[in-house]
Amino acid sequence: MLTITKYIEKRIIPPFLLAFLIEIIFKILFQVWYDNKLDMIHGVWIMISTSLLVVYSLYDMYTLVYSRKHYFYYTTRYNIKTILLTHTVLYIVNHFIFYLLYVDYDHSNIFGKLVSLVSFYALNLALLLIFRLMANVKIGAILYLFVLMIFTLAYPVLFISINESKDLLKQFMIGAVNSENIYQIYTTLIPITVLNGSKDILTNHTLLINGIVTIFSFILCLIFKSRKYNW
Repeated sequence: MLTITKYIEKRIIPPFLLAFLIEIIFKILFQVWYDNKLDMIHGVWIMISTSLLVVYSLYDMYTLVYSRKHYFYYTTRYNIKTILLTHTVLYIVNHFIFYLLYVDYDHSNIFGKLVSLVSFYALNLALLLIFRLMANVKIGAILYLFVLMIFTLAYPVLFISINESKDLLKQFMIGAVNSENIYQIYTTLIPITVLNGSKDILTNHTLLINGIVTIFSFILCLIFKSRKYNW
């Protein structure tokens, strides 16, 4: 298993290595020349790079399940579901490493970010397995993409609406921003920067919801683990 894990990591790591390198360059620039414009460029870079890395990871796992692009994995002695789980774990680790590189530790939520990554990729894993069982693979692929997109967008919208109505979330921004007296919470992968609100309650809410999503997703994975797939 160690050999195939190394093979998978070697195949998927190049975009992350590029992101790591660029982020290190930014860190060096900030040490020798700090400027508001540079800080703004860095913020845009983080937004774009994290989004592209997520899309890259989702597309990679999608093609693994819904196409024969990565036919090599089907020829190994390991079940394709084990291969998919290995991809999931490695993508979580790589994304988390990138987060540790770019985050401002004064405004970080390291545990919250890790839990959000696990919840999102656990859900993605469950949806891939569920909809791959459909007889019509194309319809299954469309439903997978639709459900994942709806959940990813609906979760933060509902979270914001409910907590605004309870006066727990008063001022906020979608995305991560480095500034004083603010903090980030994570609704799966979408960060919300809280400018004014009940920090402890909001943080606990996101941890609880992301934890429930993770547990529910892994239960689904266990249920569908024994099902026979026509790979």
